[in-house]
Amino acid sequence: MTLEVDMQGGGIVSDWIDRLKNKNQPWQSEKARQEELRLHKAKVIHAKLPTFWAALEVRVKADCDKLRETFPNDKNWNCDVTVLSPHGFTINGGGLPRRILELELNLDGLCIDTVEGEKQEFMQAYLSNKIIGQIPIEVGESEELRLRFKGMPHVFVESLSEHLVSYVARIKN
Repeated sequence: MTLEVDMQGGGIVSDWIDRLKNKNQPWQSEKARQEELRLHKAKVIHAKLPTFWAALEVRVKADCDKLRETFPNDKNWNCDVTVLSPHGFTINGGGLPRRILELELNLDGLCIDTVEGEKQEFMQAYLSNKIIGQIPIEVGESEELRLRFKGMPHVFVESLSEHLVSYVARIKN
């Protein structure tokens, strides 16, 4: 038995492939555009976040110092900052239970990693009620950084610092 195939069929096989290509071309173009936009936003975050981070650390320290000086008798509001590394610091609440929030810059993940918890006793060595999370970072229309902490967006170092310190000190605004 011999089977013969007509390869001169007028390009029937290639016609459906060409139609498929034309049908998927807009989708592929959009996919490429989205990837280009994602890479651009990552470059913006890599360029701007280290400066934002350094300013945030300075501002959080200043806010904690001023809060402690302004309200010396309110132990719950006596927060302080402990520098863990060039890319990480901890905000320690006062009083008991003491809320603690560790923040670490994660440029590769394009976010700030967080670990929060409480200490029920002054000399407690570990955090209870430990929650690991992130502060996601987005790029706005004007290429400004937008950081979201506990559902609230922040564009300015000052507003993020206020939110972080208020949260750790349990200040109701």
